[in-house]
Amino acid sequence: MHLSRILIAVALAVYVNILPAKGQCSSGNYIGPINPVPGPYQTMPVVTGDLYNFWVPATCIPTYDFSFCAADGGNAVFDSQITILDQNVLPVAYNDDFCGTQSHLTFTPLSGGTYYVLVNTKWCAGGDPGVLAFRAVDPPLTTFVSATTVQASANPVTLCDADQEILRMEVNLSPGTICGNFTVDQFRITMNGSTIPGTNANDVSNLHIYYTGNSPVMSSQNEFVPGGMLPAPGTMNWNGSQTLQYGGTNYFWLCYDPNGATGTPGNLLDAECLQITINGTPYTPAITSPGGSRTLAACSAYPGAGDPNFKLWLDASTGVTVSGGLVTQWDDISGAGITGNFTVLSSVNPWITPQTAPVYVPNILNGNAGVRFDGLTSSLASSNLFLGSSLYDQNFNTIMGVVKQKSGVVWYKWEDNAWGAHRVGFETNGNALRFDFDDDVVGKNNLSTTSIAHKDVIFTARTDPSFSWVSFNSNMDGVKNITGISFTPDPVNPYYLAIGNNELSVWEFPCEIDMYELIQYDRKLVQGELRMVETYLAVKYGITLGNNRNNGSSLSYFATNGFPVWVNKTGYHNYVIGIGRDNTSSLNQLKSTSSSSLNGTTDVLTISNGTNFASPSAFGVDRSYFICGNNNLQLMSTASSILDVPPGIMTRLERVWQGQESGTVGTITLEYDLSNVPGPSGVGTNNLNDVRLLVSQNGVFAPPATIIVSPSFISGSTVRFQFDFTPATGYYFTIGSVNWTTAPLPVVFDYFSAGCDDNRMTLKWRVFSETNNDYFSIDRSSDGMMFENIALIPGSGTTSQPVNYQYIDEAMGDDAVYYALSQTDYNGQKEMLSIIPAQPCASQDMVIIAPNPASEYITIRVNASKNDTLSLKMYDQAGRLLMRPVDGYSCRGGMEFFAINLADMPEGIFLLHILLGEKTETHKFIRMK
Repeated sequence: MHLSRILIAVALAVYVNILPAKGQCSSGNYIGPINPVPGPYQTMPVVTGDLYNFWVPATCIPTYDFSFCAADGGNAVFDSQITILDQNVLPVAYNDDFCGTQSHLTFTPLSGGTYYVLVNTKWCAGGDPGVLAFRAVDPPLTTFVSATTVQASANPVTLCDADQEILRMEVNLSPGTICGNFTVDQFRITMNGSTIPGTNANDVSNLHIYYTGNSPVMSSQNEFVPGGMLPAPGTMNWNGSQTLQYGGTNYFWLCYDPNGATGTPGNLLDAECLQITINGTPYTPAITSPGGSRTLAACSAYPGAGDPNFKLWLDASTGVTVSGGLVTQWDDISGAGITGNFTVLSSVNPWITPQTAPVYVPNILNGNAGVRFDGLTSSLASSNLFLGSSLYDQNFNTIMGVVKQKSGVVWYKWEDNAWGAHRVGFETNGNALRFDFDDDVVGKNNLSTTSIAHKDVIFTARTDPSFSWVSFNSNMDGVKNITGISFTPDPVNPYYLAIGNNELSVWEFPCEIDMYELIQYDRKLVQGELRMVETYLAVKYGITLGNNRNNGSSLSYFATNGFPVWVNKTGYHNYVIGIGRDNTSSLNQLKSTSSSSLNGTTDVLTISNGTNFASPSAFGVDRSYFICGNNNLQLMSTASSILDVPPGIMTRLERVWQGQESGTVGTITLEYDLSNVPGPSGVGTNNLNDVRLLVSQNGVFAPPATIIVSPSFISGSTVRFQFDFTPATGYYFTIGSVNWTTAPLPVVFDYFSAGCDDNRMTLKWRVFSETNNDYFSIDRSSDGMMFENIALIPGSGTTSQPVNYQYIDEAMGDDAVYYALSQTDYNGQKEMLSIIPAQPCASQDMVIIAPNPASEYITIRVNASKNDTLSLKMYDQAGRLLMRPVDGYSCRGGMEFFAINLADMPEGIFLLHILLGEKTETHKFIRMK
């Protein structure tokens, strides 16, 4: 038998400022009203713990400015704390002076009404004298001036690139006499325009309107109607709400997503803006249909032929000369002919260590080869000396590839002299990556923070006149402002490009690295082009795009003709793998399994084209793909998954895979490694003759649509299935079992809790099913390390019905302890199920958050009565409601735990408001990296 916990993690991702780990105050002695007005600060003596109310008008809402100084003689004993409370006496703004002598806070209410200002010192102490200064700052007065539209660009629109600017709508405001915000409520748009008599919906898949404030540079960060709108004939009314910035021109952008599947190169795109509604008043732009149109263009092919800016391509699986296991030559296969081939430097300065050849490693990453540099003496250099201007543009560049950076310093460097005048290079920055463009001072992008040490990643570095970007697996990681910098190397003296070390004219800074592929353009690829190259690398090397920390962020993949081959599989964008053929990029990936990359783990599935797993079949048709990902749920059966099975199937894994097929793909082989999936007598003990592949059209495996497939091959803990996926069969699949006893996959443990009933420590747990379960063991510890057994509770043998268990610890003392629950089979095999902390019944708080401050995770422990309703609300420092991680949960009674993963949270402060039954508490929680 195997029992395994169900863990529920609530991920929170919000941004607030960092505050110290001291309690935010929420109550005080009401003194009376204050009246902040525009002008100089008003001051008044106060005592900490005082609470004052002030009235906020419903319109033309001012910004309020408070300053509080605690009278501690400047010796930094106290915190000076200011808290603003709303009409419900809930904190909406807060500032702490970090044990200084003065706290300052500005606050703009979201609505009118009565608000309160509360002054305190450390630990919400009262009775300390101080001085409160306050004033109001009225919002600026403004006036609507004009609106117009212009053609955003005259460049062709490539079929594979989203968010193409068609119109730019401009709204001009100036200082005036009107108090309050100007808000755009509606745009009235048509897809016709000045040169097109009608709408060609086949050429466009979606439309978007973005707002960039006073910036005339298009950005897709702030969308007027979330998700955009589908193309439609006639007038389209876009209803939304966007507050304009005071003064100057406010920019909106109408953008099209071309339809890569049905769009026709040569067709024209246009649009017009007939009306803009601001604060309920419709305005007709001075120009509604600006002249000109946009021409649809075919997608460029990447990587490969057809791009004059394609300058360098190194692929460890192609063009590598190997002698005695060492790489003696690595060929540039781009066709540009700039660098020549890469070889070991035969002569360097005498004070430089003689260089050696790196090691060739076949089948190292998803069946592909790599070149391993040892971080000591191995390096390669271009056989050609060349001017920097022949490989790099002054401003626009894209360098990308797949690497595993381990230790050392420099692994890519071109430099026009040894003293760092003009350079392009990559080197380590601790465990992160540094990218130098033009120099290692102002142009040094060391803002990447993701640790990539000993991890296979797709890296991308891009430059333009304003910024340099570094990203991993298509996730942006470090953006550096390089305005004013351009790459202007020596126009006379050429030099070589070094891989695995510094340029070696004077200094040597070797780097230990595995390099699989390097691709380079002397222009900045646009997003659609970039995604095609990323797709090629992701499919080839088994790396999931957009999934740095196993967070399931969904991205689309595109073939080299811009056709989508993996489209926004939200919920299934985990451990994405693919097989496919794409002649333009020379992709011919016939077998694939997931690489751990930045996730740190891999999946149990490998896919292979055809029916011969060892020697996969070639694809007969270009641009044929099969790509799949999973929902990242547990590799075991659960209470919900065992209810969703077809007749003849007793149980199935909770993890489900979804696939997508493009082009012509026939039967494929799916191999599952179930060595870590628990069975009747431990991990890897399921009888694989009893497991089945389940295939569904819609992800529901209950009857009638599920197809059941028997194994085609079994060896040890590995099982294979062969199947030809089609739209008729569906593309959802998982593993089920026809025998509960021999292949349980496994059985499920629900929860283990510790709480107080009638002031006695009561331990409760539940299992959904049991197989050969002899007994449960309960152990107690004072330190969480050394446990002693306190009870043996008989199990229920074998049952498929849920069973609830309970034990009362009459001997618990007055100190906090830990309880461990384990289970033992009839054959004597023991398995640990859960370890939980517990506080003495006399000292248990309603809610405890630990650790606090925290870096990776927190656990919220709630001491609840049975059937208490629990709701958690998260606020930021300004008092804005951010989310409800728990809403209306019915408690079981006793201690319950809610784990919150902080891996993707920024540093900052959060306010957690707890409503448990009729009791409320507010806690401050701090995230510190």
